[in-house]
Amino acid sequence: MGITPKQEMILVIDDDPGMSTIIEGLTGLNRSQVIRAATLVEGIELAAASRFDVVLLDHSLPDGEGLDHIHTLLLQDRLRPVLYITAQSGSQTAIQAIKRGAYEYLSKPLDFNLLRKRIAEAIEYRQLTRLPVMIEKESSAGIDSDVLVGRCRAMQDVYKAIGRLAPLATPALIEGEAGTGKEMIARAIHQHGNFQDTPFQIISSDEFNSRLAQTEKSTNPPDSIWAGLESEFNGTFLVEEIGELTQNVQQRVLRWLQTPRSIEAELTKCRLIFSSTIPCRELIETNRLRGDLFYFLSPYIIRVPALRDRPEDFDLLIAHFMQRLARISSADGRS
Repeated sequence: MGITPKQEMILVIDDDPGMSTIIEGLTGLNRSQVIRAATLVEGIELAAASRFDVVLLDHSLPDGEGLDHIHTLLLQDRLRPVLYITAQSGSQTAIQAIKRGAYEYLSKPLDFNLLRKRIAEAIEYRQLTRLPVMIEKESSAGIDSDVLVGRCRAMQDVYKAIGRLAPLATPALIEGEAGTGKEMIARAIHQHGNFQDTPFQIISSDEFNSRLAQTEKSTNPPDSIWAGLESEFNGTFLVEEIGELTQNVQQRVLRWLQTPRSIEAELTKCRLIFSSTIPCRELIETNRLRGDLFYFLSPYIIRVPALRDRPEDFDLLIAHFMQRLARISSADGRS
């Protein structure tokens, strides 16, 4: 899904020796290294000693319940996804597993197709949290790279959405308050997708309005908006504040997006990603966003949670920003 393949390390904490064999068959021996632990003590020791990409944790083990040790595994590595597997019926175990930080919950008897899918998603999530998002040196961020930070459920959904959208040529819409990392997410989509060898540019809604207005005057017929822009726009463009685009520009963009050539990656070298700090529903209600354009973009929306809604990520965020400050101070000291 846009990430360079490598051999992943998967830890299976399960007293059933057949489970690791099943995981090897689902993931492929050439793609994954599967290590098994038969007890919680052994599993926690192995997890502490190696950087596993994914941990599959069974509920019932000879030395206790896996539910009581999810927190321990996350303390070792808070960005490592834990897939919780149990034969327990009912919703309480599932709720408790997710509440305690499990990435996903799977019940026995296992649906192997679903299990394969969940492992692949967890590996994708793991790789997205490890890889830096490169930022140009002239960026206002002041450093060369950064990473997306967070492991709350809402941020996990963001990582999954990045992995889902990155390899496509479709547009995307990122909705979130100021300071939530919309630019970082747009860069991640660009860098993990098929447009990674082309430029990434940020353009304000005012500039986008102006450039389309100029193209409208110079193209014949004026409705062929990409006739003039195709040579000018190359790569991924993050268009800021979709609600500030004029109604005419929104209509013309929608017309272009609805043509088959804008969806096929081999037929265009341009991808548009829009952002909004105001909820799109509010923009529609106040007539600042066309409902038909929103409808077209709705399958490709990433909603970024506000920082105040991510209390479980506060420790991670504080540590991350402290490290950034240390790097910046160190760089200033060298200069």
